[in-house]
Amino acid sequence: MGSMTTTSLLLLFMSVVAYRPTSAYPTGTPNVACASMMPSHNNTASLSPPAPYSIVVSTNNCYTPGQPITVTLKSTGNTTFSGFLTQARKPNDPTTSYGTFNASLNSNVQTLSCFSGSANAMTHTNGDNDLTTTQFQWTAPASLTGSIVLTATVVKDFEDFWVQGVNLTLTACTTSGSPDTRVKSTASALLTAVVVCLLVSAFVRRRC
Repeated sequence: MGSMTTTSLLLLFMSVVAYRPTSAYPTGTPNVACASMMPSHNNTASLSPPAPYSIVVSTNNCYTPGQPITVTLKSTGNTTFSGFLTQARKPNDPTTSYGTFNASLNSNVQTLSCFSGSANAMTHTNGDNDLTTTQFQWTAPASLTGSIVLTATVVKDFEDFWVQGVNLTLTACTTSGSPDTRVKSTASALLTAVVVCLLVSAFVRRRC
């Protein structure tokens, strides 16, 4: 009996020593992480950038207020991730997440409500997954202007994560979806007007 007890205790001790958590929050990031976007993984510190992940969107890195865009968080190589937290923030404003997220594209993501908002952040549903890519939608608020940053904390495992280490800056789209098209069109129109004025003035001897 004594031998069996000693063996059992030894196995239990070895199990405790060998145990090392390997996943992100098992059911998604809690609200307490909204401001810092920092996982509460004991005293583990964030890794330095660059992170082996990226964010891409379905537009030309721009947004249209009130219109959803598809956001893809993906590995840039073979490094998987088990969890993440994504928000849309203004540069140098850590207290507001803009717009709303939609989790209907797949079952690996869910919305999170931060800063007294609603569905204004996105996180994982299962921290035991090993993902290389995930997709969701983000819709800019109707009154949004200027640049906005899609920022993400990505967790590879319990000890390896990058706090706000993956970022993509979006600017307001023009009607054609390109941020500088309106400027080019305006310049072209002005040039055309000047040319027409010069041609007319040559005939009527009047200055433009």
